[in-house]
Amino acid sequence: MPPNNRLHLIARGLGWAAVVAGGRVGALRRGCGFAAGRRKKGDAVAQALVFIGAAIFVALGTLHGLLALRDISNPKAFTPIDPSVRQAMQGAKLAFNPRANVWQAWLGFNLSHSLGLVVFGGFSLALGWRHFEVFARSLVVQALTLLVAVSYFVLSVRFWFWGPALGSGSAFLCFLVSAFLVSAFLCWGRAAA
Repeated sequence: MPPNNRLHLIARGLGWAAVVAGGRVGALRRGCGFAAGRRKKGDAVAQALVFIGAAIFVALGTLHGLLALRDISNPKAFTPIDPSVRQAMQGAKLAFNPRANVWQAWLGFNLSHSLGLVVFGGFSLALGWRHFEVFARSLVVQALTLLVAVSYFVLSVRFWFWGPALGSGSAFLCFLVSAFLVSAFLCWGRAAA
């Protein structure tokens, strides 16, 4: 089975064929210039947007991780304003691991959250910088990238504050516009040419 047909079947299985181009995914992807090695100016814009969105996630994760690491010895960022609450967290043991306390778990959650941001951003950065063709040709990769980015945005709006919401929202828009450019403008224009 040719690669474009497999992509079409995968996209249909995920329900994206109905969303993207009314089920014309196979025709859409065959017209894309990446398969033939042709690159145009619009490709560079779409690629730069993926790179920018990814860099935002790497920066957010790195900053979050550095603040969480600092909080291990000098709690200032992710600690409650009332010191008695942090002391209560340090004194409260977890039911499933009595050796750990709630404060240690809190710091671990923040560090693993940072790691997730950096890994997602790094993966997306590699796509944007070195392997943009994978992003451009795969609706599955585009969908997963958008899903993770919008998930971070929704979590930011609901549970955190304006900084992460602004960063994750901006990154999501970069990924969304890049996917739109690759799918709608660049590929449809090449298919018609």
